[in-house]
Parts: sequence; structure tokens; C-alpha cells
Amino acid sequence: MLLWTKKHINSVNLSKISLIRKNGVLTIDYDWKRTLEKSDILRSFNVPHEILYGGSIIQRRFPQFVNFDKNYSAIYEPGGGALLANNCLEAVQRQFQALGSLATLKDNEKVLSIVPIPQKENGFSLLEVATNKGACYYANNVVVATGGWLPNLLPNIPVLPHRVGVCFWKVLSRPELFKPENGTAPSFVIIEENGQIFYSLPCIDYPNAIKLALHGWDLPITRMDEHVFGDKTKISDWTGISQYISKHFPDLDSSSPMIKCACVYNLTEDENFIVDRHPQIPNLFIAGGFSGTGFKHALTIGKIISNWINGKNVDFDMEKFKIDRKTNVLMKARI
Repeated sequence: MLLWTKKHINSVNLSKISLIRKNGVLTIDYDWKRTLEKSDILRSFNVPHEILYGGSIIQRRFPQFVNFDKNYSAIYEPGGGALLANNCLEAVQRQFQALGSLATLKDNEKVLSIVPIPQKENGFSLLEVATNKGACYYANNVVVATGGWLPNLLPNIPVLPHRVGVCFWKVLSRPELFKPENGTAPSFVIIEENGQIFYSLPCIDYPNAIKLALHGWDLPITRMDEHVFGDKTKISDWTGISQYISKHFPDLDSSSPMIKCACVYNLTEDENFIVDRHPQIPNLFIAGGFSGTGFKHALTIGKIISNWINGKNVDFDMEKFKIDRKTNVLMKARI
């Protein structure tokens, strides 16, 4: 979240663009040990937070959360919040274009192939990028961060897109508790005893509805174009979420979602990222498989790949993100 502050986005003309809605983040967990572990991590980075122990304490602090028993605990981070995705994307694009005439955006131009062209002089491969507009572009280095289209472009990379259902639920009562500007409506994550993870944003996308969904996915997507241009209102069964809302969030209309839509998770087997060089083409860099958590890490991933390309040090252990890593599905990444 810190990286998305304006002092880290050195773009031009951003005075009227908000990148973050700082409404705080609340993480509720059935496992007290996990709460302590998270607190230790936050403390090591000097991130302000408070610990709430027991459902009654959580409800006293945030009255919209009800029927959480004494086994639940929570961490509240007042400096957290929600990224405004469209604004963040615009800011990054503006910064890119400010680099000069060579920094050009090519919208609505689909990449069809990336082919190495060996150079006899130094044995280094120039990369040819061909598009559906009949154009070919040439570069010493290419970064592929194409989300759900990654398997289509590079079919041997172990990433598989899945359809994900997202629901927005109408606020029926006490609307002040769900408005981010009031300081009473944090974005939240709830980790249940059975491992289910619910996540939510307050009334940001819609003035009278919150986003509340289950961290999970449906069947794999074999053709991304069909998903993008198809009916996104058809999602998996949401009755389990409805029952959960009925129990814990009585201010919301749990009878049915006000809005249903589908998005995409791009999954690896262990749900960890892939950030690596292509195994056969060392000047082709790949970033994918972010399993629903990619956007907030985008600036860090971009910095890492930029350092690789420019021969600079990377201050992270990247072994767990290699394409050919040995995966352990029992040690999956946590949201």
C-alpha cells in the first residue's frame, strides 16, 4: 500500500487523482496464533496497528460485525485501505508517457507471438513481438505480464486462469457504518476456522452497496476472449455467502446480491507468483500467476524486473517465484 502513495508515483499532473481510499483494513482471524504472527510482521516494519481480541471487542469497535465468538481476534491497520484501480493505472501510464516520445501505449493491439531472432555478432537474441495489426516490434528485453492471456501467449508456463464470482450487497440499515469517509468502514478480510476467506470493500464502487465475496474460484477458463466478451453476470452459487452475511452482517440485504459479476484469478499450483526469466529465452521476463493478489504488488514486481534488466541487485529471495520451482500444495501462499 505504501508504494502506491503519490510520493512513490512520481507522475505528472496527479494533484486531482486519488490513488488510495484510506479507510483502514481489518483482518479477523479464528486462529489467534496467526493474528500474533501478523502483528509481529507489522511491528517489524513499523506499521501502526491495534489488536482486538474476542468477538465482543471487535463488535464494540466496529458495530457492523456481529456474532463472532470469543475465539476470533482481529488486527486493525488505520493506514490501510483500498486502491482505486483505474486511478492507479492512469497514474502509472502518465508516468510512463512522461519518459518521452519512445514511451508509447498501444491500446487494442493484441500480441500474437514473441520470437527470438539470434544475432550473429554477439549471440544475443533480439526479440520480435508480432501483433494483430500486422506490426512487428523489436526489443532487447520484453516483459510479459498479460494476466489471463499468459497461457495463450506462452503455453508452457504453468499458469491457469479461473473464473471468480464477485458480489455487491445492498446496505439496508446503518449506512454510516459502511461509508469509507466516516472512519467506521474498513476494508476487511475474515479467515474462518475451516480455512474459508471472505473479503470486502465498503461503499466505494457503489454508494449503497459493499463488495463482499469468498476468496475462491470456479472452473478454469480455456478461452480468455470468451470470458471477456461473454456474460459476466453468471457466477457460481452465492448462497453460502448469503447465509454468512445473514449471520454476521444484519445491515445488509442477504436475500440476493444487488450486483453479480465475474473476474479472473490466474493460478499456479501453489498459488505463489511466477516472476522469472523464460527458461529458454533469458531476455524474456515473465510476471504472472498472482492468484488474485497481483495488483497491490505491481509496483514491487515492476521494480524487481526493472533491476534485472538493468543489471542491478534485487533485494528479495526470488527462488520461490521461479517457473521451475518444486511446488508444495500444502504450503500455499496466504492472501
